[in-house]
Amino acid sequence: MNNEVRLSNFFIEKTTNLGIEIESLAKYDVYQLCLTLKYYYPTISWRDFELLARHIDNNIDLAYFRSKLLQQRQLLPVLSPVIQNKFKIIDDYILRIPEADLPMVALLMHGDEIISLRHNTQGMLGHAEVNCLVEGQAKLGQKYLTNCELFCNFEPCLMCCGVILQSRIKMLHYADREYHTGAVASQLQVLDNHKINPHTWYAGPYFLGEYVNDLQRFFRECRNKSHAV
Repeated sequence: MNNEVRLSNFFIEKTTNLGIEIESLAKYDVYQLCLTLKYYYPTISWRDFELLARHIDNNIDLAYFRSKLLQQRQLLPVLSPVIQNKFKIIDDYILRIPEADLPMVALLMHGDEIISLRHNTQGMLGHAEVNCLVEGQAKLGQKYLTNCELFCNFEPCLMCCGVILQSRIKMLHYADREYHTGAVASQLQVLDNHKINPHTWYAGPYFLGEYVNDLQRFFRECRNKSHAV
């Protein structure tokens, strides 16, 4: 099944769940329909909506449509109590890591079981997501982590997105944007590339600035300490 057919079937399923018949889609405002779907299904990527727009209206001005969607990228997915609890686990863990360590944390869940909870360590490859997924693979004894979900307090970088795709986790949740190196939405949109086998959905950011502010405070304190020496 090619990507276009897969995505078309996906949208048919989701719109039907909302009581919207696919044959009647032309009656709806495409932009508002996309926002409705994004609200109920936050894992749908913005690029996938372009396929839906073309499906509904072959004459749609995709440039204008894309610009309107980009304005809405800051719409936050719904923060359920279950997901909020996972980020609380991360917040509590940050309080226990060494003061000098970068407070970037990843949590790997298998159902309700915590498989791995790691933070950034020294070295080029020592990112929280990589540490977490490698440890999870070893603990579960599996090549692929298809039934696991990964929770991060920051948007993963390009390297981590590559490892996430290779791990084939079913879902990524990230709390806040990483504007400099984020590869889910900020700098690149790696997980939206449907030329790659689509194993991983994602949702985020759930917050706007709270974790970024904490990270900026961390770097500011590090600079002040270095200047004081």
